[in-house]
Amino acid sequence: MKSILMISCLISLTLSAQVSFTRLPNQPPANMYSVVSDPTNGDIYACSASNVIRSTDQGASWTQLANSGMNLLAVLYFSPSGQLYLGANHSNATPYYGITQYNKANNTWSPMTGSPQNISALLDDGAGNLYAGTGSTSNTAPSPINLGAGVYLYNGTSWSTVNTGMANLTGYSVLPFIKDMKFISGGDIVAATYGNGVIKYHTGSWSQYGTGLSNQYVNCLYLNAAGKLFAGTDANVNLLTGTSWSTVSTGLTANKPVRALVADLSGTIYAGLGFYVYQKGSIGGEIFYSTNSGGQWQNAAAGFNSTSVVSMVTHSSGTVFAAANGIWKTASVNNWVYAMSSVGLANNTHQLVINQQGDWFAICRNSFTAVPGCAGVFRSSDKGVTWTSINNGINCQKTDGILVDDQGWLWLTAKELTAATLNPAYGNPELYHSSDNGNTWIKDNTIENTSDGYNEIGTDGLGRVFVTESFNGAQTNICSSTNHAAFVNTLNPPPNNGGKSFGLAFNSLHHIFLGTETTSGLYRSTANGAPGTFVSLATPGVGYAPNGNVTVAVDPYTDYIFCSGTHGLFNGNVLPKAILGSTNIDNGSNMFIFNNLPDYSSLSDITFDNRGNGYLIVNSSNISSIGLYMGSVPWNANTNFTRVMSGPTLSYYFNTFTIDDCGYLYGIAVNGGGISKSDLPVNTPAQPVLVSPANNATGISPTPVLSWTHQCTPDSFRLQIATDSLFTVIVKDQSAITATSYTVPALVLSANTKYYWRVYGVNAVGAGKWTTVKNFTTTTVTPLSFLNFNGSYDHAIDITKLEWTTVNEINAAYCNIERSVDAVTYNTIGRINASLTGASQHSYLFDDIHPVTGKNFYRIQQVDKDGQFSYSKTILINTKNTMDELQAFPNPVKDICSIQLPYSENGFSLVLYNAAGKELIKTFTSITQQHIDIDLRTFPEGLYCIGLREIKTGKMKWKKIIKM
Repeated sequence: MKSILMISCLISLTLSAQVSFTRLPNQPPANMYSVVSDPTNGDIYACSASNVIRSTDQGASWTQLANSGMNLLAVLYFSPSGQLYLGANHSNATPYYGITQYNKANNTWSPMTGSPQNISALLDDGAGNLYAGTGSTSNTAPSPINLGAGVYLYNGTSWSTVNTGMANLTGYSVLPFIKDMKFISGGDIVAATYGNGVIKYHTGSWSQYGTGLSNQYVNCLYLNAAGKLFAGTDANVNLLTGTSWSTVSTGLTANKPVRALVADLSGTIYAGLGFYVYQKGSIGGEIFYSTNSGGQWQNAAAGFNSTSVVSMVTHSSGTVFAAANGIWKTASVNNWVYAMSSVGLANNTHQLVINQQGDWFAICRNSFTAVPGCAGVFRSSDKGVTWTSINNGINCQKTDGILVDDQGWLWLTAKELTAATLNPAYGNPELYHSSDNGNTWIKDNTIENTSDGYNEIGTDGLGRVFVTESFNGAQTNICSSTNHAAFVNTLNPPPNNGGKSFGLAFNSLHHIFLGTETTSGLYRSTANGAPGTFVSLATPGVGYAPNGNVTVAVDPYTDYIFCSGTHGLFNGNVLPKAILGSTNIDNGSNMFIFNNLPDYSSLSDITFDNRGNGYLIVNSSNISSIGLYMGSVPWNANTNFTRVMSGPTLSYYFNTFTIDDCGYLYGIAVNGGGISKSDLPVNTPAQPVLVSPANNATGISPTPVLSWTHQCTPDSFRLQIATDSLFTVIVKDQSAITATSYTVPALVLSANTKYYWRVYGVNAVGAGKWTTVKNFTTTTVTPLSFLNFNGSYDHAIDITKLEWTTVNEINAAYCNIERSVDAVTYNTIGRINASLTGASQHSYLFDDIHPVTGKNFYRIQQVDKDGQFSYSKTILINTKNTMDELQAFPNPVKDICSIQLPYSENGFSLVLYNAAGKELIKTFTSITQQHIDIDLRTFPEGLYCIGLREIKTGKMKWKKIIKM
């Protein structure tokens, strides 16, 4: 919704606020109108329409100076002695004046009371005389409202005009706009005029200077070291040779105004180009350079991305500075860098929209009373930290509205202000679209019978884009497009009386609500805007309907309708209240008045959060009632509204609103107020998107990592896992998750089971909605297997060494090493994490550095990620084993019998006999071997005998075992 008119008040109000705002530190860069260098120390000064800034380090950082007390700043100028002058439209004080002087030591301004207004050029002769050129600082057209009063002279005491011989602007009864002044040889002054070429002041009188000037609209002058005079016009660059002008523009963009000329220390000339707001053509600024006095120009704008270049200056170091959208400086002869990143001066931001990827798009424009310049469209992909000018293809200087449609395309309505009128409601309108995120814009030529303005643009959620037109053919027209290719101009709501459209909104049923300037006020179509289906809602059943400059909005959460008519009229009578509403059932047919809003008020914009609150920008005839109001559902005549402001003080008011993907509310303020962000979100978090495991995934580990994404990570997340899609049996409910993933602990999920899961976000104002539910099925776990488990005791260092090998560690987490002295009660003496190498077999080593004296029973407990576990076989290590302590374990034995060997210097021979005394197995051990396993699984049940002979001594020991 567009602003009808926002009142800017230089007051501070401290209120008990429910919503507070902080201005963004980085803004779409302001139009800078003048940049100069202090001849005494090299400091750089620049001004926007309302602020002056200074850099002492060649643009690396800037400081904002004290308020000058003047409106619409236009020109900065240093005298040869280092005195800084500031020229503007006029002062805030009365009687008005247009020039003030700066005191560097005190950071104060001293008004030159009595000085002329509408200052456009300044020149000091070094002898105490200051010349001031005047003209329209708005410069939206060369003639009708030109406030040119010629040139004034201040002699140190008083002001007087020096206009003898100066001709009026051709075809008008006002003096020409003095755009620039320079001293030439002999002390004469030459002046660039907008409309009457170049004129010279000599011996008290002005006369035309030179013949053959190709264009009479001269913006700037440059005098080189050799005394050659160059003039930048609305079409080219001219050089004065003798008394004749010649064009020196080879290589320049043809017929594009040259608005600044300057040279660096080597004599290379730079030309800054850009159209004025009333002119037609690409709004992108351009910079060219010439090394041969204008004989040939080359593009010098590498790295430069802005609109019109308005002013340029050369620093004593040779760096060239340019004033455009922000301040830019040369890194080399044809390479530019942005040089105002440390200053938060804002352009005249008009509207902010956000696409699904989170990119911001801001349109900035000047009001018709502002100084020259245009900002166009900016994009930020980092939430306002940096801004990029995206104006490629746009040929209209004044942007009106911007929209992101259902398919992510950008739409831009704009207009060219014409010389016939400066009213921003009129002009030559254009419609642009971009399918590449604003990198390029294409003009749409399918709307027939173009009017004086495309006032509203919107989308109905079904892929259709609607554009309203006004003032052409005495009708209020509305057009739609369903295929991004062509608009249909048949949606004309009656009566076709030329009323301007002020509001466009859609409800969840895709009904269209159109607010107009007519007494019929608000219209509705319940048939997608088909011809003849728009019905006036001006005749109420019970209650009222608005008329006259009607704005309209629909609460997307309740379908309630909000609207207002600036005139506050009903059946010709003035209503005490002008902001009205309608229930979703009445659908606009039966309005009620919001009784708790100010009298005679109107809406500039309204937006709604997902918690049931509405935020209204209210205009009122009572200045103390203007501002931001907040109300909450239920919406009815007695809804309470609280006046809230950005705190703790406010000196401007918002004209539009936007809520971003993080739920923060942004207020956009005109006249340099910029963009402000609510200190807390107003929306609860948007729904996250579940990523992994994929929906219906199978074979998932019982300890999976669940992950999701979120456009703007909230304070925390809550996750639930259940065995049914309705979440009646929840197995895990985890809150306060600060990451976008969660690893399910062991023992929560079972193998071969289907689970359902969901997530929501939580921020400072509450919990968001659950995600769409997804499911996964856990895998059937194959048990881990031990291939072997052995151990030995090192008598020399009193350490038991254990080693084992496993297979099938698909779900393994870690293993515990356990020891017992009686094979009954075990204690954990160590832990080793499972290998993550992906190999089929995994080998492990562990040293028991504190074995007990005597018998030590060892086993390995392997623990899976799901908490299940298994054991290895048990082995016995005897740290005091002798020939008298031959051990066989287990006994009786079912499969493998482990023989614990005594310590020996030469090893043993081992023989296994059956009950009949037949030798079945004979083997030898090494001197370090501490046990040997005998596999009895293939032997029949019965009694067996083990004979152990020490090789060195020949001692023999026997042990009976029973095979089960």
